[in-house]
Amino acid sequence: AIVVKLDPRSARPGDDEALRAALRRSGLRPARHDLQARTTRMVDLTGGTEARWARWEPDARTRVRRAAKEGVTTLVDRAGDPAALAVLAELHEQTAQRAAFRGRPAAFLADAARSFAPSGGWYAVQAVLDGRPIAAMGFLRVGDRGFYLWGGSLRDTSLGAARGPYAVLAAAIEALAADGCRTLDLWGVVEAADEASDPGAAGYSRFKRKFGGTPLRHP
Repeated sequence: AIVVKLDPRSARPGDDEALRAALRRSGLRPARHDLQARTTRMVDLTGGTEARWARWEPDARTRVRRAAKEGVTTLVDRAGDPAALAVLAELHEQTAQRAAFRGRPAAFLADAARSFAPSGGWYAVQAVLDGRPIAAMGFLRVGDRGFYLWGGSLRDTSLGAARGPYAVLAAAIEALAADGCRTLDLWGVVEAADEASDPGAAGYSRFKRKFGGTPLRHP
C-alpha cells in the first residue's frame, strides 16, 4: 500500500485533542483531504425490533411500512453471490453517476465480498419490486460492529412510493442485529446544523439521520 488512512474513535466525548496528540506521537499525521464526511452516526441495534424502530424518526417508520404495503420485498446475501453483487454494483454505479460522487467498481465490491463472506462479515441487501431490484446496499461486519459502506437505488417515477432504500436499510438493521451486532456505523452523516459541511452530503445525510443514532466526530 502507498498510504493507509485511519478514522480512530475517541474513547470519550471531548478526548479528541488527547487522541490527536497520541496519534502524532505514533508518527501519524492528519490527512490533507477527507475521503468521507468527518462526522457519522452510530445506530444502536440492541433491545429488539420494537426498541430499534422506536429510535427512528417517525418518517422512517412510515416509509418502511409504505414500502411493504407497495409490495417491496428484501433479499439479504451473505455469501457474495455473483447475481447479488451485480445488482449492488449496477445500482451503486448508476447512483454515483447521478449524484456525482466517486463510486466503487464491481471488481472492488467482489473483492470485499470474497474477503468478508467466509467469516460472516458480508451483507448485500436489496429491495425488489415486481421482480425488479430497485435499491441495494453493501455492509460489512467486524465483531459486534456493522458498517454501511455502499449503496444505490433507481430513480424512476414509475416506482411511486416504493421507498426501496428505506426497506433495504431496515432489513439490514434486522439482519445485523440478529447476528449479534450492537452498533451500525452509518459511515458519513453530516448533521443538519453543520454549516461548514459539503452541500453534496445533504441528501444522503438527511436519509441516514431518519434512522436515529448518536453523532460521532472522528478526530
